[in-house]
Amino acid sequence: MFLRFVNFRQVESMQAKEGIFRVAGDLMERNDVAQNTIDRTERLLVWFTDNLEAPEKFNKTKSKGYLRKNTKGLSWFKPTAVEHIKRAFQSK
Repeated sequence: MFLRFVNFRQVESMQAKEGIFRVAGDLMERNDVAQNTIDRTERLLVWFTDNLEAPEKFNKTKSKGYLRKNTKGLSWFKPTAVEHIKRAFQSK
């Protein structure tokens, strides 16, 4: 079992909802968001950058062509990632 936090918006070209990191990135680019929200989001993103291991690849294909070059990924948390899940819920 894995856990994924999603938004209501659909990811273009995928049959999936947007995840929290894409939503956080979009939030950081907006100019109608309070500065304290931007600061809090930035601190959380820095924490995840420092503490969340990124996979080497997002798909299982061994293709050397289009499929490998245009990979898209969805991020899931393992249930053992207690601190990461706690931070994903953090609002302050």
